[in-house]
This record gives sequence, structure tokens and C-alpha cells, in this order.
Amino acid sequence: MKKRSIIPAALLALTIGLSACGEERTSDDGGGGSDSTEAPAPSGDAIQVVAKEFAFDPTEIQVAAGEFTIDLVNQGAIEHNFTVEGVDTVIATTAGQTASATYDLEPGTYRVICTIAGHEAAGMVASLVVG
Repeated sequence: MKKRSIIPAALLALTIGLSACGEERTSDDGGGGSDSTEAPAPSGDAIQVVAKEFAFDPTEIQVAAGEFTIDLVNQGAIEHNFTVEGVDTVIATTAGQTASATYDLEPGTYRVICTIAGHEAAGMVASLVVG
């Protein structure tokens, strides 16, 4: 009977374990979102909104009046868009992509929806609070 060494198996397990420990996960959602979804960092001072089936995160977006940029990060498997009702600018993204737009809005509360057929009814609704 031939003896087998357990050292190669132990080294493999140790290597895998150390690799997993070396991963760093960070989340800076500002308290307005959940830690369950990670997305690319916003560009510059842009406000990041995540679109997925079938919701926006966060569902209430607060910004100062004047000019601001929204980064729409599509973490879903299908196309989504970010449409502020009463505003002509629409941000559209395909699955896994990010798109941005700059707005200049007066103070108020604006309704945000995804205008793709069935998405609003499925829950893709948010509020944009401009203060």
C-alpha cells in the first residue's frame, strides 16, 4: 500500500483560504441603500442610483437644487431607464452598464419611473427630492 502525503492538499486549502481572506469589500451607501448590492463608485460628485428587476435603489433620491448628475448603474439582467416625469432627459442602460445625465431642476419632489413596458407597474418607481 502506497502512502499519500496530505501536505499538497493542506497547502491548497491554505492557499484558497488566504485568497478569500485577502478580498476587501467596502460599501458606502450613505445610509440610504442596502449592503446587499455593490455597484461601481459614482463618477465625481454624481448621485448613484442602481436599477435592477424591478426597483431603483435608493427609492428616495435627495439632491440640492441646481445642477447635479445621476449615474444610473444597471445591475439587472435587462434594459432599464431613469425617467423624471415632466423632464425631457432620460437615462437608459443595458444590463451591466452605467449611464449618466446632468439635470438642473427647481426645488420640489419629482416622480421617477422606468418607462419600459411593465417596469413601472412592477415597482420601478422612486422620488427625486430637490431641495
